[in-house]
Amino acid sequence: MSNQEDLVTLRLNSEDPRAYEAFSRSILEEAQMLGTTLQQEVAAVLVWEGEPRSGSDSTQAFHEEARKRGLQVLQIRTIRTAGAI
Repeated sequence: MSNQEDLVTLRLNSEDPRAYEAFSRSILEEAQMLGTTLQQEVAAVLVWEGEPRSGSDSTQAFHEEARKRGLQVLQIRTIRTAGAI
């Protein structure tokens, strides 16, 4: 990983499914470092259908990693569920 001002470049192979998990961890690490520096709470935001897809789901992995780190997780659902306004 290299930093150039506010740009973070990860040397990952987009064909490797683990790359998305590494990318998610990097986002969370950067957010937590920034939160610590600014003395502000950090939360993870998910924009998804609300349920993981069968097999590997990078959004679910991001959700799990954020929870593991003790972050608040805010969810924006892209599919309206019964009874939702």
